[in-house]
Amino acid sequence: MKSKTIQKAYIITLKLKSMNRRQVYEEHTVRIGRIVARFGLTPNQLTLLSLVPAVGSAYFYYSNRELLGALFLVITLAFDVFDGAVARFLNKKTGFGSVLDASVDRYCEFIILLGIMLGGLAESWIVFFCFAGMIMASYVRARIESKGVSAMSVGLMERIQKMIIILAGSLLFSVYQDSLNIALVAVGFLSFVTSGQRLLYARRMLS
Repeated sequence: MKSKTIQKAYIITLKLKSMNRRQVYEEHTVRIGRIVARFGLTPNQLTLLSLVPAVGSAYFYYSNRELLGALFLVITLAFDVFDGAVARFLNKKTGFGSVLDASVDRYCEFIILLGIMLGGLAESWIVFFCFAGMIMASYVRARIESKGVSAMSVGLMERIQKMIIILAGSLLFSVYQDSLNIALVAVGFLSFVTSGQRLLYARRMLS
């Protein structure tokens, strides 16, 4: 009985943390949505447009211009904020929009990491390790949510944290040329840790 009570309390705590983080994020970004909505673009159009700076980022990484690659990575992240912010402001959140957003995010990540690998800025196996970790964290969350349980914000690494680490590695590359290798190993490892955290969460919620 005592262990079940502790388990329930832990689940409630996780839910509250997730809700608080998400609520703060949504409250701040809805102001951005109000501004971006004036351009007349739909949330889904903004989602698809994020592929453009992602390709630009990959090109600059491939060309060994890592600072420009990092700049376009930031622009890619900005579009990821814009689509959700506009959807909330216009009250146009849809199931398809969520699926499209998650799918395009994975394409953007793949494209950018491919540019880093082809530019020789990081070892191929490290890029693969990083992408595998990122994909698994997303996959586990998607499987949990397919069972009707929200896994939003569960685990160490969300997309923004991953991209910040890669940005840091990019900015330090001119000083230390293993910085992107280290950044991608960190992202991959912490993403696998996140997968484990989400699996434990799923066990508690779905058992």
